[in-house]
Amino acid sequence: MTDQLISFETAILAKEKGFNEPCYDTFMGDASIKNISYHFNEPAYNTELLKCSYSAPTQSLLQRWLREIHKIHIVINYNIVNKTYLFCILNLKQDEILSEQYLYFTYEETLEKALQEALEFI
Repeated sequence: MTDQLISFETAILAKEKGFNEPCYDTFMGDASIKNISYHFNEPAYNTELLKCSYSAPTQSLLQRWLREIHKIHIVINYNIVNKTYLFCILNLKQDEILSEQYLYFTYEETLEKALQEALEFI
């Protein structure tokens, strides 16, 4: 069992929003390539390569970054009636609910959608 990496689309959005934490995994290329290079992020000598590389953190690391740096908290719950997951995004600075979504069938899918939406609030 391993931690789930964020998707390539989420990695692009996270980079745009300032995510720059050390990660073991890196997406290389563009949306049509989606290659993953399994090595530690290191300064690239090729600036063109650096422009098209995206840190690929685990979902839990990005969730923690949102919570600790931006005070955006993601809560995942399970609905036992219809056997689906839902998420709630909270702004901890202002004690308000930013978004709620329902009807995802896996925890990881729910968290991925919540991460994407939470990044939009930055």
